[in-house]
Amino acid sequence: MAETTIEHRMTTTLDEIEERLPALPASVLRLERALAGRTVDLVAGAAGNVKGAVGAVSARTDRAARTVFGTARRAAADTLDTARVGARTTAGQTRAQADAVGDSVNEETGDLHDAALESVHGAIRTLDPDDDASTGYERWTRDELYRKAIDLGIDGRSTMTKAELVAAIRAD
Repeated sequence: MAETTIEHRMTTTLDEIEERLPALPASVLRLERALAGRTVDLVAGAAGNVKGAVGAVSARTDRAARTVFGTARRAAADTLDTARVGARTTAGQTRAQADAVGDSVNEETGDLHDAALESVHGAIRTLDPDDDASTGYERWTRDELYRKAIDLGIDGRSTMTKAELVAAIRAD
C-alpha cells in the first residue's frame, strides 16, 4: 500500500510540474513519462517471463532430481536383492559341497574302519586260533556286519538279524 501512495504522489507531482511548464518542455516531459512507463512495463513483463522460466526450470529440475533419486534407490534395492540371492546361492552350493565331502569322508572312513577291523580280527585268529574257532564275526556289531555285507554284495541284508548277517557273510 505504501508503494501505491508513493506512486500516486509522484504522478500527482509530475502532473503539476507538467502543467506549469511551457508547451514544448511539457510535451517532452510527457514523452519521457510515457517512455519511462513503457520501460517499466517492459521490464516488469521481462521479469515476469524470467520468473516463469525460472519456475519451469525449477519444476523440471525437481522432477529430474526425483527421477534420479528414485532410479538410484531402485538400483540400490536391486543390487541388494542380487547380493542376497548370490549369498544364498553360494551358501547353498557350499552346503552341498560340504555334504558331498562329508559323505565321501564317511564312506572312506567306513572302508578304513572295516579294513582295520578285518586286520584286527585276522591278528586275533593268528594269535589265538582257539578263539571261537570262527572268524570272530559274533563280536562285530550289527552295523559292522551290515557294512561287510554291503562290501560282499549280499542281497536282503537290510532285513537280516545279526545272526543272519554272520551266517550270510560266512556263506559268501
